[in-house]
Amino acid sequence: MKIPSTCDPYDILLNHNLWATRELLRVARKLTPEQFAQPFKIGLAEKSGLHGLLTHIISVMGRWADRIAGKPPRLPLEPAWGGYTGAVDAKVRTPDELDAILDTNHRDLAALVPAIRADPGRVVRVDFGVAPSAFTASALLLHVLTHGHYHRAQAVNVLRQLNIADVSDKLPDLAVITWQATTDLREQP
Repeated sequence: MKIPSTCDPYDILLNHNLWATRELLRVARKLTPEQFAQPFKIGLAEKSGLHGLLTHIISVMGRWADRIAGKPPRLPLEPAWGGYTGAVDAKVRTPDELDAILDTNHRDLAALVPAIRADPGRVVRVDFGVAPSAFTASALLLHVLTHGHYHRAQAVNVLRQLNIADVSDKLPDLAVITWQATTDLREQP
């Protein structure tokens, strides 16, 4: 019998975040570029559909990794909120291009976990342009890893509303326990 191999909450959320986002990119590869970018009145999908949602999920992973590491955040891949006026690395990216960025940003977050485990209460100061805020490194890591879950639910809704045969009717179950039951198993000793 196979049993789960991951028990640390950081590792579970980190690996689930990567897997679940990749599952949506896998589905997105079945779409035409027009379907991938079709706007929907669902959060960040209003301007560029599923492309916008997945771009946002992946972009903020890298930006939060930089903030947690004490570095200036890298350029966003598209404006994340209405009041943002800074530089943006915006362009239409394919699911494969987004997957490559996802891999980099996942590795950057994963590299922070040992230091966060060693000092989960380390204070990270963040300035959003209004008033500086302070958070613990552990809260910021958990924020970015659970943030994607919210937007992935929106992405599933977009895919459902596209109403495409063999796509909209075969959406992946993105639950943490589905990740563990399907990908995080090892042989019982």
